[in-house]
Amino acid sequence: MKKAWIGIVFLLALGGMINLSGCKKEKCGCDAETRFNVSDELGNLFVVNKDYAYISTLAVLGRFTLCNPQDIPESLRTMAMERYNPETQSGSVLVYFSGEAKDDCIKLYHQWYYYYYDLVLTDIESAE
Repeated sequence: MKKAWIGIVFLLALGGMINLSGCKKEKCGCDAETRFNVSDELGNLFVVNKDYAYISTLAVLGRFTLCNPQDIPESLRTMAMERYNPETQSGSVLVYFSGEAKDDCIKLYHQWYYYYYDLVLTDIESAE
Protein backbone atom coordinates (compact mmCIF):
# COMPACT_ATOMS: atom_id res chain seq x y z
CA MET A 1 0.00 0.00 0.00
CA LYS A 2 2.86 2.35 0.85
CA LYS A 3 4.38 1.83 -2.62
CA ALA A 4 1.05 2.70 -4.23
CA TRP A 5 0.93 6.05 -2.41
CA ILE A 6 4.50 6.83 -3.41
CA GLY A 7 3.59 6.04 -7.01
CA ILE A 8 0.49 8.26 -6.89
CA VAL A 9 2.42 11.16 -5.35
CA PHE A 10 5.17 10.73 -7.97
CA LEU A 11 2.63 10.78 -10.82
CA LEU A 12 0.89 13.86 -9.42
CA ALA A 13 4.20 15.69 -9.05
CA LEU A 14 5.27 14.69 -12.56
CA GLY A 15 1.91 15.81 -14.00
CA GLY A 16 2.18 19.16 -12.21
CA MET A 17 5.68 19.76 -13.53
CA ILE A 18 4.61 18.95 -17.09
CA ASN A 19 1.60 21.24 -16.78
CA LEU A 20 3.63 24.17 -15.41
CA SER A 21 6.47 23.77 -17.90
CA GLY A 22 4.15 24.84 -20.71
CA CYS A 23 3.20 28.05 -18.89
CA LYS A 24 4.73 31.09 -20.50
CA LYS A 25 4.89 34.54 -19.01
CA GLU A 26 2.27 36.93 -20.36
CA LYS A 27 3.67 39.12 -23.12
CA CYS A 28 3.51 42.85 -22.50
CA GLY A 29 4.86 46.09 -23.86
CA CYS A 30 5.18 47.25 -27.45
CA ASP A 31 5.52 43.68 -28.79
CA ALA A 32 2.40 42.35 -27.05
CA GLU A 33 -0.92 41.56 -28.67
CA THR A 34 -3.11 44.55 -29.42
CA ARG A 35 -5.74 44.87 -26.67
CA PHE A 36 -7.83 47.44 -28.55
CA ASN A 37 -7.52 50.08 -31.24
CA VAL A 38 -7.75 53.77 -30.49
CA SER A 39 -9.16 55.90 -33.29
CA ASP A 40 -9.18 59.71 -33.37
CA GLU A 41 -9.26 60.11 -29.59
CA LEU A 42 -8.62 63.44 -27.90
CA GLY A 43 -5.75 63.53 -25.44
CA ASN A 44 -2.91 65.53 -23.93
CA LEU A 45 0.53 64.83 -25.41
CA PHE A 46 3.47 65.10 -23.02
CA VAL A 47 6.94 64.90 -24.59
CA VAL A 48 9.48 64.44 -21.80
CA ASN A 49 12.45 64.02 -24.17
CA LYS A 50 13.12 62.76 -27.69
CA ASP A 51 12.84 59.13 -26.55
CA TYR A 52 9.90 59.29 -24.13
CA ALA A 53 6.41 60.64 -24.67
CA TYR A 54 2.95 59.74 -23.45
CA ILE A 55 -0.66 60.70 -24.02
CA SER A 56 -3.16 61.07 -21.21
CA THR A 57 -6.88 60.94 -21.94
CA LEU A 58 -10.16 60.74 -20.05
CA ALA A 59 -12.35 59.43 -22.88
CA VAL A 60 -10.58 56.05 -22.95
CA LEU A 61 -9.53 56.35 -19.30
CA GLY A 62 -5.89 55.74 -19.93
CA ARG A 63 -2.31 56.81 -20.13
CA PHE A 64 -0.56 55.66 -23.26
CA THR A 65 3.24 55.48 -23.37
CA LEU A 66 4.29 55.82 -27.00
CA CYS A 67 6.27 52.94 -28.48
CA ASN A 68 7.33 55.08 -31.42
CA PRO A 69 7.73 58.71 -30.23
CA GLN A 70 9.97 59.38 -33.23
CA ASP A 71 6.81 59.31 -35.39
CA ILE A 72 5.46 62.49 -33.79
CA PRO A 73 5.73 65.30 -36.37
CA GLU A 74 8.67 67.59 -35.58
CA SER A 75 6.55 70.75 -35.15
CA LEU A 76 4.25 68.97 -32.66
CA ARG A 77 7.18 67.43 -30.80
CA THR A 78 8.92 70.80 -30.47
CA MET A 79 5.77 72.51 -29.19
CA ALA A 80 5.17 69.76 -26.61
CA MET A 81 8.80 69.75 -25.42
CA GLU A 82 8.73 73.54 -24.97
CA ARG A 83 5.58 73.31 -22.84
CA TYR A 84 6.67 70.37 -20.67
CA ASN A 85 7.85 71.32 -17.18
CA PRO A 86 9.83 68.45 -15.57
CA GLU A 87 9.45 69.86 -12.05
CA THR A 88 5.66 69.77 -12.11
CA GLN A 89 5.33 67.14 -14.87
CA SER A 90 2.84 69.37 -16.60
CA GLY A 91 2.55 71.19 -19.91
CA SER A 92 1.02 69.39 -22.85
CA VAL A 93 -0.40 69.80 -26.33
CA LEU A 94 -3.99 68.81 -27.10
CA VAL A 95 -3.98 66.20 -29.89
CA TYR A 96 -6.11 63.72 -31.77
CA PHE A 97 -4.40 60.35 -31.96
CA SER A 98 -4.89 56.81 -33.24
CA GLY A 99 -2.99 53.60 -32.63
CA GLU A 100 -2.82 50.09 -31.24
CA ALA A 101 -3.05 49.84 -27.44
CA LYS A 102 -1.06 47.07 -25.75
CA ASP A 103 -0.67 46.02 -22.12
CA ASP A 104 1.98 47.98 -20.25
CA CYS A 105 4.46 45.70 -18.45
CA ILE A 106 4.04 47.61 -15.17
CA LYS A 107 0.51 46.21 -15.01
CA LEU A 108 1.88 42.71 -14.40
CA TYR A 109 3.43 43.82 -11.13
CA HIS A 110 1.14 46.62 -9.90
CA GLN A 111 -2.62 46.15 -10.11
CA TRP A 112 -3.39 49.83 -9.59
CA TYR A 113 -1.84 50.64 -13.00
CA TYR A 114 -4.97 49.24 -14.59
CA TYR A 115 -5.33 52.01 -17.18
CA TYR A 116 -1.69 52.14 -18.37
CA TYR A 117 -0.98 51.01 -21.91
CA ASP A 118 1.77 51.10 -24.48
CA LEU A 119 0.67 52.56 -27.80
CA VAL A 120 1.97 51.99 -31.29
CA LEU A 121 1.07 55.37 -32.74
CA THR A 122 -0.44 55.29 -36.23
CA ASP A 123 -1.65 58.90 -36.51
CA ILE A 124 -1.40 62.11 -34.49
CA GLU A 125 -2.34 65.72 -35.14
CA SER A 126 -2.78 68.89 -33.14
CA ALA A 127 -6.26 69.69 -31.84
CA GLU A 128 -5.34 73.28 -30.96
